[in-house]
Amino acid sequence: MAIAQNGPDLTGPIETGNSIQLEGGRHAILLLHGLGGTAQEVKLVAKRLNRQGFTVRIPSLPGHNGNCEQLASIRWQDWYQCAQWHFEQLALSYDQVSVSGLCMGSVLALQLASRKGPRVTSVVAMSTTLAYDGSSMPWYQFLLPLVLHTPLHHFWRYQEGGNLGIKNPVLRRHLASRMGPQSSVAYDRMPAASIREMMKLMRSTRKRLGNVLAPTLIMHAEEDDVASPRNADYLERYLGSSHIEKIILDDCYHLITLDQQRELVAAEAGRFMLQQQHLRQSIRTPARAVLEPCKTADLISVGA
Repeated sequence: MAIAQNGPDLTGPIETGNSIQLEGGRHAILLLHGLGGTAQEVKLVAKRLNRQGFTVRIPSLPGHNGNCEQLASIRWQDWYQCAQWHFEQLALSYDQVSVSGLCMGSVLALQLASRKGPRVTSVVAMSTTLAYDGSSMPWYQFLLPLVLHTPLHHFWRYQEGGNLGIKNPVLRRHLASRMGPQSSVAYDRMPAASIREMMKLMRSTRKRLGNVLAPTLIMHAEEDDVASPRNADYLERYLGSSHIEKIILDDCYHLITLDQQRELVAAEAGRFMLQQQHLRQSIRTPARAVLEPCKTADLISVGA
């Protein structure tokens, strides 16, 4: 009962398989989880968005919903190809598709938006991790390049600890009890090889931010212990979009989709995407369209 009162309920059945889809309206949202996590990280926000009328799909990214050894064998391009496949599937069936994600999921969403152009209705970037510079990063982080660029990356594992990205102590204890080297919620350690792939994804995406033209909402915690708010500032500065909103949250850590302001996160994401949906519909469907006959002279001038 304490969990139900103080944090989202994670005690229900765990979905497995390639994806979770919550069917709604004609505007679909591709929602991507973070590195080492699962759909459980973002499922509560997905449910809130679905109640607002959106169709929401959460893929299980390669190497997740299994064990750490499987994750260690995955390249960042595999994560991207999975996200791209699900985007294209949604684009075949729905009028509009927005992309969103948490942590690595946000970076993948931005990578998608940079490549899909006007096909992306909007982007909601949550706890975007373009650099690991949060307060929970270990003191020996400066040694990481030595590990990542030598054969040591095949053997080294980063053990999760500290606050687990969650400010709510009840939820943090509950999450910790369900983590492990093989877990349907989140891994309790991270292979160095996966961190190396994440850093490659970060570098690639930073270079492509100017190609992200879709309206973008940035949500980030002021006390993010994995990626400091400097990540949100960098994103705001270098995005190519002409419509950017940024919300800095004041009562949560990195996992903003689970922590104490999760309801605000879901509400703001829905508000923003619904706003962009209406704007796009008003542009595509004018209040009154007048069709005029096409003249031969017009065709000639266009051909010239």
